[in-house]
Amino acid sequence: MADHTFRLKNTPLGDLVVKFYQIEPYSPRAFELVLQRDFLVTSIPGSGGSWGTLLYQGMVDDVTIEPWDVFLLHMQCTHCNCVRVERGI
Repeated sequence: MADHTFRLKNTPLGDLVVKFYQIEPYSPRAFELVLQRDFLVTSIPGSGGSWGTLLYQGMVDDVTIEPWDVFLLHMQCTHCNCVRVERGI
């Protein structure tokens, strides 16, 4: 599961879900494995989780979707180094 999950409402792209992860040591494969596990857990009926349409996933420093808002959210979990931004459901 994501270390921290936030919702951004009324952005130019609509409502967004921003999920932060701490992946140490980082590798694209390690991040992908964490996301696969997160998807499986949130897909269980009754889990209350959601999995929206992907807009960006990768390193926090490289985010291209609402970069200022993501930066401000990242200040609440500075230990996280990866982020997934998706359209809210």
